[in-house]
Amino acid sequence: MMDIENAMERYSQPGRGEATIFIHKNNVVRTVNAQGVKIEAESRDNEVHVNITVSEKIDKVVHLCFAILREEGEQRIKAHIKMEDGTAARFLSHCVFPAAKKIRHDSEIHVEVGNGAHFNYEEEHIHSNTGEIVINSHVIARVGIKGSFELSFTAKKGRAGTINAITDVHLLTEARANIIARIAAKSDDAIALDENMQLAGCSSKGIIKTRVVLREHAKSVVRSEIVGEGTNSRGHIDCTEILMDHAEARAEPNVYVKNPRAKLTHEAAIGRIDDRQITTLMCRGLSEDEATDIIVEGILR
Repeated sequence: MMDIENAMERYSQPGRGEATIFIHKNNVVRTVNAQGVKIEAESRDNEVHVNITVSEKIDKVVHLCFAILREEGEQRIKAHIKMEDGTAARFLSHCVFPAAKKIRHDSEIHVEVGNGAHFNYEEEHIHSNTGEIVINSHVIARVGIKGSFELSFTAKKGRAGTINAITDVHLLTEARANIIARIAAKSDDAIALDENMQLAGCSSKGIIKTRVVLREHAKSVVRSEIVGEGTNSRGHIDCTEILMDHAEARAEPNVYVKNPRAKLTHEAAIGRIDDRQITTLMCRGLSEDEATDIIVEGILR
């Protein structure tokens, strides 16, 4: 099992020139600033408050680690990320709960993307294979003129647990946004996604893409909405949920057009893996389980 010392070494090695923050439970273990990235964090009232400011284009990745390395614990994160005008940065966030028996992680992240700025945030969850895990996540973003916002949420390692994830993104003129979620659920995991995008500015564009694979008795509800307000705004919702065993899924894509010159589209599919794909792989010497795993991995890629 990864311990605190090993995690510190991985996420805050000196001399790499990369901005880093490592938080265990509600304790700030270490922060490392870098040129163009300022990180401020403090623990108070049983939660961690984080402020990150990016003041220039950053080539190196900004690393964030939110971990509970013990079997039980709670974590509450409140963060504000500001991308100043014309800046660019890629954030790699790991939420690590490898020994979880009873874990709760709550996060609320506000993102301010300046005019012409480019923000990329990849959040990967690493969970134990058993235990009670509850994830409550809320991302609120405002994207300035000609700015871009990329958000990916991935939970494929270990059991997903109970995931309640809300995303609210507001785009100004010629702004761009892509939101993607990739989740593998099993046992009695329960997934609830609420994804919202407001295309307020002229010629703003956005895509909401969701891929969920459910096994055993897992359940999911995916609600996705794009509102087209700006002239020539364009948006698309793409949701695919794959069911196996006794799993259940619901998809609720919604497009709301407020401007006759906006164009929004959506597609949602719920079903099982195509038998022909499994048969093709089995003919190449794979077992049915091996074939299924390869197809699932492709769906969640």
